[in-house]
Amino acid sequence: MIWRAIGWGAGIALVVLASVFLLQQVAVGDAGSGMGCGSSFDVVAGRVGWSDWWAADVAQAAPGERPAFLRSRDCPAALNRRMFVSGGLLVAGVAVVIGFEAVRAQRSRGATRAARPAADRVRRLGATVTASGVVLAVAGVAAIVLLVADPRSTLFLYVDRPVVILFGLLLLQPAIAMVLVGRALSLAAAPARDAERDGADDAS
Repeated sequence: MIWRAIGWGAGIALVVLASVFLLQQVAVGDAGSGMGCGSSFDVVAGRVGWSDWWAADVAQAAPGERPAFLRSRDCPAALNRRMFVSGGLLVAGVAVVIGFEAVRAQRSRGATRAARPAADRVRRLGATVTASGVVLAVAGVAAIVLLVADPRSTLFLYVDRPVVILFGLLLLQPAIAMVLVGRALSLAAAPARDAERDGADDAS
């Protein structure tokens, strides 16, 4: 149990750190005169882009002076590096959780494989349904956030943002139902698994 808590704790910490890197504002130039580029999330959501950096460079130049185009030149690379780090941390967090769970499940199956074949199948089905529901729910929430965060989306010329959020949450209901069904199957398999194990112990 302690190793499972450690694995989930490390995975969640890495995911939170990835989110911080994704939302952190990036600046280019000298430390004292840094020029803001926005965050990686702003780029993904369509809030900022090359045209904004170019316009800021032109506006900052003195009259009659050629713009340095510092933002236009350096912001894409800086944001790409930040996005690469954020993606790596996210993948590492998911890999840590999956690795710990896989090792724990392998040890559990190896220890009691002969004692609980039927309950194991139900438990594996429950875990698969739960994991699929979680993946779909996370992807749906991410899609809603990216859609609502884009201030230039033409969708909001025809419908309000709260309506879009509500409709998106309604579309997430099947994924949430999968999570609940998967957990129910896992919980239902626990008593049967214990009974099969006790029966195998009595027979021996």
